[in-house]
Amino acid sequence: MYRVGTYTIFTGRDPFKDLTKVLLSGLAISRLKRGNEGLKETLDLIIEDPSVATEEKIKSIIKATSVTCAYLDTESYFNTSVLQMTMVYYLHTVIKSQESANFDIKKLATVLFATAGVTMATSKALSVANERTPREFTSEEEAWATALATYANTYAIGVSASYILKDRSKNKQSSDEITEKEKTKIKEIFDKTKVEIQKENLTMEKLFKELAKIKDKVDDYKSYREKVEDIEDKADANNKIIAELEQKLQETEEIYSQLATENEEENVENKKQIENLKIEIERLAQEKEQLKAEQDKNFEIQYSFYEERMKIYKNIVFEKKSLKEFTKLSSKESLAVEEQIGLLNYEPEKVKVRDKIHGTDFLEIGFMHNHGRMYYKNMGAKHHIYKIGKKTSQKKDIATLKSWS
Repeated sequence: MYRVGTYTIFTGRDPFKDLTKVLLSGLAISRLKRGNEGLKETLDLIIEDPSVATEEKIKSIIKATSVTCAYLDTESYFNTSVLQMTMVYYLHTVIKSQESANFDIKKLATVLFATAGVTMATSKALSVANERTPREFTSEEEAWATALATYANTYAIGVSASYILKDRSKNKQSSDEITEKEKTKIKEIFDKTKVEIQKENLTMEKLFKELAKIKDKVDDYKSYREKVEDIEDKADANNKIIAELEQKLQETEEIYSQLATENEEENVENKKQIENLKIEIERLAQEKEQLKAEQDKNFEIQYSFYEERMKIYKNIVFEKKSLKEFTKLSSKESLAVEEQIGLLNYEPEKVKVRDKIHGTDFLEIGFMHNHGRMYYKNMGAKHHIYKIGKKTSQKKDIATLKSWS
């Protein structure tokens, strides 16, 4: 009997053991329970990354889920429809428009599963006990046929779901019902997709190499986000120390000033105390300057870090001091701005412009629930960012923009 757990029957070796362990850790039993590892975190990061265009997000979600399902369905009697349903929800999150935001995904999933030959009743019949039971096959061919069939079904579900969701978003449909025309289209896409997959001459090794590329991209973004948070933590800690130092310096100067101006007869003890305070003030001032210099150095490092990151967005140009303004934002604010930058770069038609600055070509975008403002100008295919500020600095920022026109 053949066991698929080590991939020996596919590749003759086990080159992807670590990758599957990282990506699928505990998945068969926990069913997408959120943790530091697992498919759900991978899909969350794919969706969150502003540097990934919508079409690439869609392909990555479908590919990652399809390979995962292929692996799990040959590893044990796993209910892959759990992941397939999750995939449809993630696709809806990426594609949905305002009109289709409340669309009942379960109805679409039911049609998709029926087309794939899986009913909800069949899906629910699989028990957790069976999911823990290792699968065995009589031959290598049988094992790979099972994996490929699961991969093709999952991939076809994803492609069909994305087509219907895009069509509904484009046409601003809000109905929950799946029309007969849509059902026919789903069947066509299913048949076409499965034929195309059969022609690709896939192997499990090829599938996991594609999955590894997705995981590398996700890991890069995860590292970027962690770096941003680390930079912010260090800056906050440094600012706190400087604030405490300034408070102590101010208190010491006040004591010194009071002692130095007293009209009492000076004595040796008073002179010594005043002298010690002068030394302490000089020490505190020097320490403050050192911390300020370190703060400036860290800002330059942070600026260079963001400057390198923004090169991803080929259609975005930072003008004036806008990148410095971006660097000064908190990690949450910078991510919110980067979401808008990603839209401008890949899908400018989806950007919600709040206003056009009167008498200029500058456009205003809101971020962080409209507490922030970003001002830019379109120049051909390029989008030039001139200022990034807060609602509180809006009047001053607009006055500056007008002075540049």
